[in-house]
Amino acid sequence: MAIFGMVVGIILTLALSLFMGPFGGLFMFAVMFGLVFSMHQKNKLIYEDLQMIKEKLGIEDTDDVLISNEEIEKELEEEFEKTTETEDKDKSF
Repeated sequence: MAIFGMVVGIILTLALSLFMGPFGGLFMFAVMFGLVFSMHQKNKLIYEDLQMIKEKLGIEDTDDVLISNEEIEKELEEEFEKTTETEDKDKSF
């Protein structure tokens, strides 16, 4: 629904900018800024609500993404060894 509102707003702004002449570009920029700022505020509120829900449920954010390159390489080598062993067994049948 928000995307539909943005599209309608942009279309109306373009139509009004044709009638407003030189001020059309400024008007279009102001409307687009308002739409983007509104979406940013909504996303911020959703994020804050999500954090409150996580806090009530006792869910902690963990940094699982921060894995060293050595650990990633080790996991890849283990997976490669597993797949080559499986392929070798399949070929022998």
